[in-house]
Amino acid sequence: MAPAPAPAGTSIDQGIAYVLMLLALVLTYLIHAADVTPSL
Repeated sequence: MAPAPAPAGTSIDQGIAYVLMLLALVLTYLIHAADVTPSL
């Protein structure tokens, strides 16, 4: 059974979700990188 064609809104939502996931990954990386380096 073939999936129904997705409406235009879902592709936009997927793009937003993808960007948010990348932002969360970068934020966690920056936070951990800041934790590792000693702050002066």
